[in-house]
This record gives sequence, structure tokens and C-alpha cells, in this order.
Amino acid sequence: MFGSLRNIGHPHEVLQPIRRMTTETGLQGRATSMPAHAESSSVWRDRVASDPWYAENNVYDKMEASAPYGHPSYGVYRFDIMAAFSKIDGASDASIVDKLPDYAAEIENSAKVAG
Repeated sequence: MFGSLRNIGHPHEVLQPIRRMTTETGLQGRATSMPAHAESSSVWRDRVASDPWYAENNVYDKMEASAPYGHPSYGVYRFDIMAAFSKIDGASDASIVDKLPDYAAEIENSAKVAG
């Protein structure tokens, strides 16, 4: 993508929104996953510390410690896991244990749809 900027008449106008999207702390602080930009990352840390979506409030510390082990092609996506459970819960009167394979299949399908 960046290699093609030399063919653009106004590369600064193209780079400006890219730079903003990747370094603007207010925007990156609301990101779905931990931003790579250090200053934005600290804003994101403060936000997720009180986000009920995460099981623990120290998720940032764990993510920061595991970051060196990630692969550059890994991605993070969010989807509504409760919608998956609701869909399966209403489908039958089977026990929760009996529904586990259906839950797993629905969560996997939701993740695939989310990318």
C-alpha cells in the first residue's frame, strides 16, 4: 500500500488520516484490541481496566507480557457471544451440558462471520 504513494500527487493528504488512525490516542483508546502505539496503548489500558467485557481488570498486563509471542498476521475481532448463547438457549429444552456442542458450533460460526 505505501509503495504506491509515490504515484499519488498529494501523498501528505493520504498519510495524514493514516497517521491519525494509528496514533490518535482518543481513537486508539477505544480500539477493540490493544493498540501498537505506546501512548494510545496506555489510554486503552485505562479503558479496559473497567470494561465488563473482560473477565479481569488486569488484562492489559497479561496482553503486554504475551505481545512478544504474537505473530504479525494475528487479528482480534469482537462478536456478541451472548447472542450465540441466546440463539442456542431458545432452540430446545436440553440441559446446558447437552447444548455445549451447539454453543461451541455457534460461537465458532460467529467468529468466522466476524472474520
